Amino acid sequence: MIRVLAGLLASLLLCSCSSTLLLNEADVPARLEQLIADQQYRRTLTVIDSIKPQSALYEQLQQLRQDVVVDMESYDSDVVTQSAAMQKNNQWQQAKELLEDALPRLPKDSRSQAAYQAFLQERSAYISDQELKLNLLLGERMVEEGEYRQNIQQADPTSWSANWAWKRYQGRRDDVAEYLASQGLAALDDNDYGNAKKYLKLAQQLKPDNNVKSALNKINEELDQRWSKYLHKREQEYNGVVAQYRKAINSKAFPLAQQLLAKLQELNPKDNANKERQQKLDSAIDAEIASAIARGEAAYSDGDVKLALRIWRTASDLSPQHPDLLQHISRAEKFLENYESLK
Repeated sequence: MIRVLAGLLASLLLCSCSSTLLLNEADVPARLEQLIADQQYRRTLTVIDSIKPQSALYEQLQQLRQDVVVDMESYDSDVVTQSAAMQKNNQWQQAKELLEDALPRLPKDSRSQAAYQAFLQERSAYISDQELKLNLLLGERMVEEGEYRQNIQQADPTSWSANWAWKRYQGRRDDVAEYLASQGLAALDDNDYGNAKKYLKLAQQLKPDNNVKSALNKINEELDQRWSKYLHKREQEYNGVVAQYRKAINSKAFPLAQQLLAKLQELNPKDNANKERQQKLDSAIDAEIASAIARGEAAYSDGDVKLALRIWRTASDLSPQHPDLLQHISRAEKFLENYESLK
């Protein structure tokens, strides 16, 4: 691309020397050469677009413009990619400098312009997140520190250094408590009850406040209601699965009953009734397999080996590793295999 631009600029320089041009147009090729070398794409396009169609330079400048746009878009894309990689590595200042250096070089609707606005928002969010984490860490430490500071001050109330350290601690503690309270109330406004409770609880530990206490009570009431609704929903779901399980057992839909029982155990692992259900299901399956073996043996004795095999294979779905079923299935398969080979 650089070679193409250089060739076009050389042609423009020759044109400016051999053609009759206005005084300011004669300076255009040299000016463009410098602007392109400095990657000043916005100014380059402004200069090109200022040349009127009747100019002898117009046609060549339009060709140059297309090449400049291609070069500019490549530069724009590289800046966006590099700044994104820097942000990912927490190189915020480097990304800022890269974008701010590129913005004057590019049109106002460039990708870098949009990336810069997104960068400012993401950096602000990152800083806010780091401040929050820092204040949470400081708050947790200050809860423990406060007890020791107060003990020292109370042990020697006349000590200037102990009183100064206690007051200094109180100032820092109050700042952290106020920050956490503001974050907690903001989270509460967003219905983020988990974080709201976390921030406000720590703020209240640091510096008791009636507004914070009231907010915590509101959060606890809401969480209690949500928990009650959740338990009620889980109970309804559990009872519904129990009903389906009983229906499956009664209709001898044992594979379905096995699936439903697994779901019951997942929903409530501590329910002892599931152990009884498992025992009942196992007994029913054993009885069904015993019946299937007997029915298959009867069919086998009557010479209907294929029917016997179907009965036993169907029963094996209930217990794939049942040794008696596997033995009967193997016997029937071998018989049919030998029978087919004799045809």
